[in-house]
Amino acid sequence: MLTSFFKDICSSKRYHCRMKCNPDEHAIKYCADWTICCKPKRIQFREKKW
Repeated sequence: MLTSFFKDICSSKRYHCRMKCNPDEHAIKYCADWTICCKPKRIQFREKKW
């Protein structure tokens, strides 16, 4: 059950393992070394050009 707790979801280039998240990020899970997996709060999408 601990393996699902430490699932490596911080492998994306937008996720980062840190001791403290930046103000524009929020915590998702713990990484394997007990740091926090941080994800940006808002992802900006490009508008479609018609």
